[in-house]
Amino acid sequence: MSGPNNEDSLAMQEAISWLQRGDTVRAEEAVTVAAREAKQRFGPSSPEYAAAQNDLAILLFNLGQVPRAAEALREACVAPEPPTPQAIRDYLTYLMNLGGMLEMLGELDEAEVALRQGLAGRETFYGRHHAGYAFGLEPLASLLLRQGKVQEARTAVDEAVQNLRRNGNPRLSSALVLRAEILKAVNDPTPPFHGLEKLHEEHIEALVEHALARIERTDPLLARQVLADLAPLLEERLGREHARTLELLSHIANLERDLGPQGDPQRRQDAIRRVLIAYDRQGKQEAVVLGLLGLALAYGDAGNEEVALGTYRLALERVKPLQDAALRSQVMRNYGLALADAKQNAEAEAALREAVSDAARAEDAEMQGRAEVALGIFLQHQDQRSEARDLLTAALVRLEPASPDAICGRGHLQALETGGPCGCGDTGAAIEAAFREHVLSRLPEGMLEDLEVKLENGDFSLQVYLDHELGEVEQEHLERVIHHALEEFRKRLTNPY
Repeated sequence: MSGPNNEDSLAMQEAISWLQRGDTVRAEEAVTVAAREAKQRFGPSSPEYAAAQNDLAILLFNLGQVPRAAEALREACVAPEPPTPQAIRDYLTYLMNLGGMLEMLGELDEAEVALRQGLAGRETFYGRHHAGYAFGLEPLASLLLRQGKVQEARTAVDEAVQNLRRNGNPRLSSALVLRAEILKAVNDPTPPFHGLEKLHEEHIEALVEHALARIERTDPLLARQVLADLAPLLEERLGREHARTLELLSHIANLERDLGPQGDPQRRQDAIRRVLIAYDRQGKQEAVVLGLLGLALAYGDAGNEEVALGTYRLALERVKPLQDAALRSQVMRNYGLALADAKQNAEAEAALREAVSDAARAEDAEMQGRAEVALGIFLQHQDQRSEARDLLTAALVRLEPASPDAICGRGHLQALETGGPCGCGDTGAAIEAAFREHVLSRLPEGMLEDLEVKLENGDFSLQVYLDHELGEVEQEHLERVIHHALEEFRKRLTNPY
């Protein structure tokens, strides 16, 4: 998403400050108050109010609250009064942002209306040969690709590329990545990055940034092809051990993991090994250890149990000279879990106990909580219920309620307390309890009498019982806390990594 200029407003600066302290609710409140004040002072059709709503949309978008961000953008996309040149430029930016947001929400027809309206406005304001016109062509091409109108998409992106190249605009990198996707979608054998070898290095690096940003917005099988075609260009221009090359390889590995049954285990393993070799040559030993953990997991996912265990042992050898107790705890935890999966129970218990001890020695609360959950669940499966209960109880004090480890640990602890099954594969009640705790811990005491949470059909159903009638400010604060909690837990449900 784009803002009207490169400088953050005072409200956005305050919001960023709150975000850095981990308080997303206060961050939203800072921008919301600024928008309300702008509306009261300047009016609902003013450039000032539109800019404040765009700020709110950018914040909400970055917090993952896309539907609410789109609502803020609709408020911003009112024709400005007075229609000064700068106000018109900003208005066209807001329309482009709204179109992209609606595309993400799957509201494709409304997105096309916004983008075509913006493109027509850009042609009038800038002229067809100005880079500002190409800025509107690119998101329209993305939408047309999403709609399956691939030939129209190719026409639009080709014009955008030609325009941006002619104008020497740095946004060319973004358009080139989109063109690569579209070429793959129309089965055009043209190498999408051929002839770009002479691009300035910063533009080559920008190709990586834009290609990675597109992964979550496009067909992952198209993304796989684009990343594979981009890798040789990076190796030639930047080198095999350049940070951007290694970043791309890491994302190739992650994408193959995320593709599940459609993923290529060999491609995943090869990408991780190439990154490992580079980090080893660069002397980045902590990164080598983390890379070995990723490689061991890849082997395990592919069913190569013995190779996976051997890789964990290699990670233990590499972590020893680093004298990093927290990192060693992470290695021991993962190794212990793999040993448990291999039914090597005595070795698994020893490794998991070492993981807890290492994390305690490092005074790393999160790592200790994760290790305690792993050991507690292992002991529960071994019918050592009393110690398991103590470990899980201690872990939940250390971990954030929304973390996957806390949710898993809570489910097993509930099973211990109720005498039910161990909790594996049925985390619904644990997620409900974690959500409730997460919300209540972020509200002033005495605001709610109770909060009932049900997880139904993959989403949350809430029943709020108020302690007293809330004022406007209290009501808004409650709604924000719930919105932010919903987004946080929905992410946990859809992406456990």
